[in-house]
Amino acid sequence: MTEAGPLKPTMKEMRLHFKQALESETPEQFNREIQLFIEELKVAQAFNFSPERKAISLEGLIKVDTIVTALPPATAANLHAHKEQLRQIDTLREEYHDKAKPGVLDLLLEALGF
Repeated sequence: MTEAGPLKPTMKEMRLHFKQALESETPEQFNREIQLFIEELKVAQAFNFSPERKAISLEGLIKVDTIVTALPPATAANLHAHKEQLRQIDTLREEYHDKAKPGVLDLLLEALGF
């Protein structure tokens, strides 16, 4: 079984930063929240997953990482588009819902409020 207990605080922090990025009103606020989200994501990726969940959990986390790290810094002109790109994470929830149950991606997306 995945040691979800120690991972939960990280997922809660990720949820907070994800929501605050989506609710941000300035590019500076968005950029700050995304950077904090990425820092917590790196912690989650370093988690010692159980062997049966490791590959699928890391696959999902890598996909989330790809989405957020591909975003150039937000500006007033692209802030709305960045928020839309960030919402792609919900698509990952649908894709990985059954794959990683109750793995880290479910915990991540649950923490993100999806």
